[in-house]
Amino acid sequence: MREINFVLEPICSLASGELVGAEALLRLPSGREKLMAPAEVQIKLLQRSFREQVLFEAVDRSMCWMTRRTCPVGYVTVNIDPVELANTSVIETLIQLIQRNGLNRRRIRFELVERFNNIDMESIHIGARAFADNEIDLFIDDFGSGFRPFDYLVSLPVSGIKIDHSIIRNCAGDPNRQALLAASSSLASSLGIEIIAEGIENIADESAVQAAGISTGQGYLYGGPVGHLQA
Repeated sequence: MREINFVLEPICSLASGELVGAEALLRLPSGREKLMAPAEVQIKLLQRSFREQVLFEAVDRSMCWMTRRTCPVGYVTVNIDPVELANTSVIETLIQLIQRNGLNRRRIRFELVERFNNIDMESIHIGARAFADNEIDLFIDDFGSGFRPFDYLVSLPVSGIKIDHSIIRNCAGDPNRQALLAASSSLASSLGIEIIAEGIENIADESAVQAAGISTGQGYLYGGPVGHLQA
């Protein structure tokens, strides 16, 4: 894992700007300093035997970071792709990591990304149910970017959704995007789940997101990924 550095992107209250959580991202020292979510890095490493270790390391470092902070954030989120969620061995290892650390299980969240659409939904459901049975929150990432997240929403026990940045970007000047935000917010409220807006980059878009009833978000308006997750 020496070639991969973990950094954090703030997740904030839109009303107060207070830091409420963070998303663990990876910075590859490729000369471009490219940022990726853990699941994206796993895809890049499909030919390498330690691909699952990227996910394990992200979770382990996130828990260590929260344990050592003087003023802990509420939670850290880590991306997981459907292949990993459908892998019983991976899910068991993740649950054991969280249990062994002793941290409140609600403080580690997983975000299911839209990848590998041919994965059997029943296998994914088994992993999602294992998380739910162990009080570990699963969110749907990239919500609104395709049809698969809607399948996840109706089929899996999830705690929340994260609205895709493609809907958030320039939403202040786009009635269609505003309507999608309002509908997503209403849907989340009806289902009793949380909603987070991703990719807020200016005050106008932030105001539009708040007008839709969304109170939590992330993006460069609140600062880009900072710091390092040290084991």
